[in-house]
Amino acid sequence: MSEPPAPNSPSAAAAAADDEDLERRKSEVIRQLAAHVPSHEGDSLRLHKLAIVEKAFKSFDDPNMNPTYLDEINNFMSFEYQSLKPALSYLDNIEQRLQLLNDIKSTKMRHEDPSLPWECLPVSLITVNVWAVFMAAPIEGLQDLLGCMQNGEKFYNSLCDDLVFAESCLPNIIHISKRRNYFQKLLLTLTRNTLDLRGQLPPQPLPEQSSQGSSNQAVPSRTSDSPRTPPNRLPGRSSPGSPGSASKKARNAKNKDIALARDGGRCVVLGSTGAQVSHIFSFAAIPHVSMYCNQLRCLAAIWGRERIKRYQRQHGYDERQVVPRDTSSRAENVLDSPTNMISLDYVIHHRWDKAQVALEPIHKPDDHTIRVRLHVLQDTKLKSLKRKRGNDRAGFQWPNDLALDPREVVIPATDRFAYGVPLDLRLVSSVTQHIVRDGYTFDIKSTNPKILPSYDLLDLQYRICLMAALIGAGQIPEEYLSEPDADIDGQVLLSDSKQLLVDQWLQRLEIEVVDPATAVTERLEEERAIQAAW
Repeated sequence: MSEPPAPNSPSAAAAAADDEDLERRKSEVIRQLAAHVPSHEGDSLRLHKLAIVEKAFKSFDDPNMNPTYLDEINNFMSFEYQSLKPALSYLDNIEQRLQLLNDIKSTKMRHEDPSLPWECLPVSLITVNVWAVFMAAPIEGLQDLLGCMQNGEKFYNSLCDDLVFAESCLPNIIHISKRRNYFQKLLLTLTRNTLDLRGQLPPQPLPEQSSQGSSNQAVPSRTSDSPRTPPNRLPGRSSPGSPGSASKKARNAKNKDIALARDGGRCVVLGSTGAQVSHIFSFAAIPHVSMYCNQLRCLAAIWGRERIKRYQRQHGYDERQVVPRDTSSRAENVLDSPTNMISLDYVIHHRWDKAQVALEPIHKPDDHTIRVRLHVLQDTKLKSLKRKRGNDRAGFQWPNDLALDPREVVIPATDRFAYGVPLDLRLVSSVTQHIVRDGYTFDIKSTNPKILPSYDLLDLQYRICLMAALIGAGQIPEEYLSEPDADIDGQVLLSDSKQLLVDQWLQRLEIEVVDPATAVTERLEEERAIQAAW
């Protein structure tokens, strides 16, 4: 047996110090408990606090208590609480924003013709889409616009044209950016319904297939007397250069692994394993990045031209490059890289795609860190009347008011599986076991700053999610979706025939000046021919 330490030995002194520290800590715990549970009724939470302490002591007496459970309790209690954000916290400085919008709508602008009187913006141009663009705009962009209006640098006709441009382009920007496949199916369905209402179109000769993005096999005519056998393969899907091949084309596995390793193999929000590497700007939309970036120009007058140019550069877009194929090739190198990738749990990924959550970059503390805030977005009364549900949406009339308070149009999201019940989106950290709420901030770090997620790509996607949520464009009804064929990253794909038709339609819009309705009508005729051949 070892000899007990001598009374004056160093080990005995250390043991005595430990005992003294233990007694001090015990006394401090008792003092804090008494302070948090006062005898008087001044603290309305005192009984609630006492009940929690009692449960903690009771758990220590549980016969199954062990170091593993103690570690879990310790992790839970080590959580650093963040202030609860008020509703619509994702609309920064809402009072200042509303004041700026009031000033903008009431400011008179001069005409290019000096003989004409100065005028305010016509209310007829203040559509839901235009309002959303202003609501999602950076505060400094609104301040600059107001200044140009007041000092006469911004002409009346010019700003009116800008608003018309924004109205027409915003739907494409929203849907191409992250939910392009949903938009394609919705577009075809709505167009088909419109044609059915007008009556069946007479048979027309099929447009000649372009060699770009299609195979050499002709599509059989509906009037052909030859046996109707299905094509060996649908054109445009497996050809490497075709616009329709991107959805099936493999993502860069090496870059995905780099992004996943950067994030520690876990969801950057919840810390859970098994995360999916999600593209910030949709991989499926890369072939159409030229059209997308070109249409981003509709935001320049309101958000700031330099900001839009910065966004375009982050997508690999060169406004001097006029060949869509070259732009797409260059964009693929930029956008299929770790700077356009982020590791997310499936639930976060899915809700992000539906514009029910948004990821706002708020700060870069250093070159190796980007700080991001999670927002849980609400539903809106501004959804299309064709998809309205409930009295709140049915009774709302758009007032054409640029300074409309968004708090008047947002409503709690509902659970589509339990009609009328608010959607309870419970996101829980796998590390602390705490609920991750709206306004939760987290850091994404990398030892190599070159592979951090792009601040500008995240910022643009955040603002697009915000606009989609405000106007109800983020959630596409299930009846408009084809049966999903999800790949390993959760990317929902269209069936080959629908993908082909829409890819050809989008490609034509990129390289030609064409009436969209005419283009869609022609593609629907091709679709009918393909279906007849089958």
